[in-house]
Amino acid sequence: MARTVFILGAGASKDAGAPLMDEFLSLAQKINLGAQDDNYRQKVFDGIEDLRVIQAKSKIDLDNIENVFGAFEMARILKRLGERDAEQVDRLVHSLKKLIVNTLELSIRCPLSGDIYRPPRTYDRFGEMLFQLRNDLTNLQVSVITLNYDVALEYALSFYGVEYDYVFGNSIPANSISLMKLHGSINWRQCGRCSQIFSTPIMYKPNTFFTERRKGDYCLIRPSKHFAQQVHCNEPIELDAMIIPPTWNKTQYNSSIGQVWVNAAKCMSEADNIFIVGYSLPPSDEFFKYLFALGTMTRTFLDCIWVFNPDESVKHKYDNLIADGIRKKYKYFSKTFLEAIPIIQSKLMQ
Repeated sequence: MARTVFILGAGASKDAGAPLMDEFLSLAQKINLGAQDDNYRQKVFDGIEDLRVIQAKSKIDLDNIENVFGAFEMARILKRLGERDAEQVDRLVHSLKKLIVNTLELSIRCPLSGDIYRPPRTYDRFGEMLFQLRNDLTNLQVSVITLNYDVALEYALSFYGVEYDYVFGNSIPANSISLMKLHGSINWRQCGRCSQIFSTPIMYKPNTFFTERRKGDYCLIRPSKHFAQQVHCNEPIELDAMIIPPTWNKTQYNSSIGQVWVNAAKCMSEADNIFIVGYSLPPSDEFFKYLFALGTMTRTFLDCIWVFNPDESVKHKYDNLIADGIRKKYKYFSKTFLEAIPIIQSKLMQ
């Protein structure tokens, strides 16, 4: 059975409307929020202003959401941020998560076509490709590892009737696409006591409980607006989305999302083909570099490892990441996600 793994970074969701990491805060500052959510936004930017004090002694790019998220999480571990105490820092992290969720939900739009709302263009084409491949190549097993929080991919898979599984458990299903979200998702929440993760299902049909029609012939996918008041372990499930920072310190999340990382490493170790799309290997995400290195420690024959990113400056990062043992299988393409899809499809259909 041919095993193919897609690894998707922020660039894969850019065409859908999601901002890149260094664009996120700029968009979050401009986006039209309701009065209550605007209060969360103000708290986040007040916290960023507090962080600017440290720039006199330490260089941290506070225009990048990854760095801000990482700094807030470190402050949570240290139980202080300037004059803020542990409780205030917790509220700051909560506000940042709310801002991330709202920004993604309001920036990704599903266009109206006829009487249905289609997925955003690139994910529409990607979902169509996966549907065609699974019909034409019955021996093809597909896994998707994504570093993104948004649910545009889930919407596209549902649109084409392609089953997917978040693989929270120990086994990887053979009859559906394994969708592993290494940093969590805006439609995930967890039990505060046992850490079990719950996901809100994403479906493509308009007027369902999680979509919101807007003027201009598009709809938004807003699972956070309809989180049910579920109870587990005799406690309400956390209202915050289960999203974690793309930084080195992920050990505190191991009990809840660790099995997803285990499954991602397993899929990489068994892969015949690996396609990395729109992921720029940011310096803040050392975690992925180790996961990739350990996940590809295998005797399995690798047919190809292809990287697609329109930013040519990213190429040297992958040149340094890819070791001699698989260098002959490695290619870098200065292509967008949309441009990559027919190239990938042609490769898999050979």
